[in-house]
Amino acid sequence: MKKRFLIIDAFGILYRYHFIFLKRPLLNSKGENVSSINGFLRTYFSLLDAYPSDYVAIALDSSRKTFRSEIYKEYKENRESMPDDLRSQIPILYELIDALGISRIVLDNYEADDIIGYIAERNKKENIKTIIYSPDKDILQLVDKDVNVVASNKDNELIEYDAETVKEKRGVYPNQIIDLLALMGDSSDNIPGVKGVGEKTAVKLLQEYKTLNGVYQNIDSIQGKLQERLINDKENAYMSYELATIKRDIKELNLDYKDIENNKIDIEKVNKILDDLELKQIRNKINSYISENGTIKSKKEDKVKISDESKKTDKKNKRENKLQSELIKEEKEITILSSAKDGNANYYLIENETELNNLIKDINNKKLVCVDFETTGLNVFEDKIIGISFAMKSKEAFYFDISGRTKINIDSCLKLVFDTLAKEDIKVIGHNLKYEYKMMRAINKRFGNMYFDTMVAAYLINPARSRYNMDDLALSYLSYNTIKYRDITDNAEKTLLNVNLKDVVEYACEDADITFRLYECFAPIIKKFELDKLFFNIEMPLIEVLADMEFDGVYISSKKMEKQSEEYGLLLDKIQKDIYKEAKEEFNLQSPKQLEYILFTKLKLPTAKKTKTGFSTDEEVLSELAKKYKIAENMITYRKYSKLKNTYLDVFPTLVNKSTNRIHAYFNQTVTATGRLSSSEPNLQNIPVKGEEGKDIRNTFIAEKGNLLISADYSQIELRLLAHFSKDPTLVEAFKNNDDIHKKTAMKIYSVSKEHITPSMRNTAKIINFSIIYGKTAFGLSKELDIKRKEADEFIKSYFETYSQVKPFCEEAIKDIKNKGYVRTMMGRIRDLSKTINSSNSVVRNEAERMALNTLIQGSAADMIKVAMIGIHREFKNHFKTAKIVMQVHDELVVEVSEEESDRAMKVMKDIMEHSVKANVPIVVDIHKGKSWGEIH
Repeated sequence: MKKRFLIIDAFGILYRYHFIFLKRPLLNSKGENVSSINGFLRTYFSLLDAYPSDYVAIALDSSRKTFRSEIYKEYKENRESMPDDLRSQIPILYELIDALGISRIVLDNYEADDIIGYIAERNKKENIKTIIYSPDKDILQLVDKDVNVVASNKDNELIEYDAETVKEKRGVYPNQIIDLLALMGDSSDNIPGVKGVGEKTAVKLLQEYKTLNGVYQNIDSIQGKLQERLINDKENAYMSYELATIKRDIKELNLDYKDIENNKIDIEKVNKILDDLELKQIRNKINSYISENGTIKSKKEDKVKISDESKKTDKKNKRENKLQSELIKEEKEITILSSAKDGNANYYLIENETELNNLIKDINNKKLVCVDFETTGLNVFEDKIIGISFAMKSKEAFYFDISGRTKINIDSCLKLVFDTLAKEDIKVIGHNLKYEYKMMRAINKRFGNMYFDTMVAAYLINPARSRYNMDDLALSYLSYNTIKYRDITDNAEKTLLNVNLKDVVEYACEDADITFRLYECFAPIIKKFELDKLFFNIEMPLIEVLADMEFDGVYISSKKMEKQSEEYGLLLDKIQKDIYKEAKEEFNLQSPKQLEYILFTKLKLPTAKKTKTGFSTDEEVLSELAKKYKIAENMITYRKYSKLKNTYLDVFPTLVNKSTNRIHAYFNQTVTATGRLSSSEPNLQNIPVKGEEGKDIRNTFIAEKGNLLISADYSQIELRLLAHFSKDPTLVEAFKNNDDIHKKTAMKIYSVSKEHITPSMRNTAKIINFSIIYGKTAFGLSKELDIKRKEADEFIKSYFETYSQVKPFCEEAIKDIKNKGYVRTMMGRIRDLSKTINSSNSVVRNEAERMALNTLIQGSAADMIKVAMIGIHREFKNHFKTAKIVMQVHDELVVEVSEEESDRAMKVMKDIMEHSVKANVPIVVDIHKGKSWGEIH
């Protein structure tokens, strides 16, 4: 009897049960989500029942990008990052897997599918039968005589795939699965395939022509649009074939069967983990599997051979999975969240003026109200408010419908509501109040006192979270599963106007209620961690500043952008022809694989960095080759202009709002861990600063007729803050004397006088100055400056000798952060590094130390510009008719103002920015004005 190897795609199971229980997760009494762990363990032991095996292993994806991303950089780029409540379960699951004696196999640069493919191929050589559990459709390419794939269907039954089952379910045989994916693509992995070719068409093509090569060999026999699509996307089809192909020959993986066979279980550790998770039933189930020698009990009989249809049916009946019923039973032993409305909550619809007057009276008495708007959409210039929900205590909320579905007099009642919310003594609570503020401003209304934003509070408490939406926060902090918008609207095109009013009331009231509960949760934490000054004096006032910036937008010249795009297009055509001439053939310039062939196989240029799939053609390699070879220089130029055209010139005009003729970017307050603002739609931070090309793009950002743009940029703010924190006398004196700090550093590291400093020396010194802040090592500095590591060491040593207090400051700061477990900026912002700053892993620890210093300096700089923005915004609002902040990019503020008010605005900006905080060195702002951003930058 053949031995059997069971190999399991772990993440396939974890994601499956995450989504099965998304609306109603399994939570223990501590509020921990255990849905995926529970689902994994039940699936694992169900598989052991169905397929008793001699060898069992878990295949895992590498956390890094794989070789496929080098082939196609957009590979899997469409995927969202792992949800926090799933990510939190991973370390615990790994502990469990290890304690259960299951081998975990992961390999950098490869996916779990590749590991599975390698094991299946190796098993065939060892005459071992392979059972693969995976939900991925591409894994079916591995099926053959001694390799079967098992997956769970929607009823949680285990379905086993042999070659005939694959044909029955997918329309093609296993050896055609790669061809199928090459034609139809795979949206889950962002594999493009042939545009316009779906699964049915791909199956028909393969039934007739057998393979992808067969399709293209017979392309003349295929007529009409299908032929056109296949010809146009031939390159994508073959690239998709490569992306979809599972690697079966991994030289880096050395499989030793002895390491996998009958590993002992650490039952004490298993029981402890499961007790902590409160998974009592699964704990009892696992204990029943343990043999006397401490391994998993194994049933050696080879239960099922696949042959005729009757045996398949019998197999299906015998192996019907009990997961769903067991998981439902498990819920009774776990604290379950309420899905939809809390049973103890009272939600009311305001149906008449009397009820509304009573509500307003209550708001005026309590002086504190949580508000949430329901709207027809998210466009503040086009969409309308259709309802407002209110909460003044937890588990009670009211909904005021203004869509006309009640008999209430909307106009008079709405005036009463907005007049109340405009009072300065009414403290307004909300989640993402910036949105409510913009909706109010669109109808010329304002809040009198935006008091507490729970999204911003959550960010200050934990700036490392990836998401701060109300649903996720309710789950994390309140153990509450909210009603989702999609739950009541069913589809993306449906709005709340099409939803039963009773359901709208429940949904909207819950939003206000849960936000109020989050406020009650976060307010004491903000105070406990001494974040209250930062929160109330900076982050909350900043909401209005950012909201106004987004609402006002910035004017761009679409005509200028379109003209530049045309010019860049002509330039790219010329460069492309030059490259073709040098290569002596045409090829896809966007394909690293084809470029690699041209450079290193055909033209035999010197090879450099070797990757797992061949020789690299990245910027570092091309820059080195460009010193001698024109084709490499042209490729660098082509990539640069192609990126500028595709990223900015062709995209920005599409983002212009038709009703305002402006771009209304989002300025994100809750994204970066250091406290810096970011921007999106578009990302203004990434516009190139250096070179004529960057200036070309900035020149399209202009002031409207009669106005000017003002740019105010902090000069070397991070170096000045380093001087402030370290109190280094040489550094402090240099800034007090207004010395050129980069020249001063160059004089020291090169041991030359000021008049002998060349621009190149100054630039090297500039890089060294900033490298210290960013924690760059001698190795990193040597790479950036293209010098020997020893020389970089000498530069760093010379730097610390020159500024003798900087190194002790850095060491003392890191020591203090290690003791506390967090870093705190000059305005009190905190960043938790407790899990990494004291790590035994030097790589992890060094990175945490770099982040600590970077957060201290960069985070404090971010705090400074926020304080300045608030002061400037207030001054403009009270004393100017036309001045408004339109952009914030890194350490720069851009303002639009009338020509008449521009000089006064510049004086106000410079004064506020240079004196927003006290420092022991002068804070200097470079300020200029002009018609375009490029002109003044």
